[in-house]
Amino acid sequence: MISDFLIMQASGPFFRLSDIEFQEAVKKYPSLQQDTEVNYVKNTATGSINVGEDNYFDNIMILRQFERMFQLLEFKTEYKNHRLEILVDNARTRR
Repeated sequence: MISDFLIMQASGPFFRLSDIEFQEAVKKYPSLQQDTEVNYVKNTATGSINVGEDNYFDNIMILRQFERMFQLLEFKTEYKNHRLEILVDNARTRR
């Protein structure tokens, strides 16, 4: 199962930092390199989990993913001095 962030930007459609931007983010937020129950795509907040292992994106996982996104956003040079709007599809995470 994948949880992703789509963007409307020339660099889109998926949010990603360059290697240099990510290195700067890690200096401020070392936790970006810690292993978690979510497998993140390199330099992103795009997360995946293995469904067959009783995993699912619960509220805590989603909040952590957003926290990661907000930590990464301040280092995306293309977004400097832009106003950001985030829309969330609050689909159910589990039956």
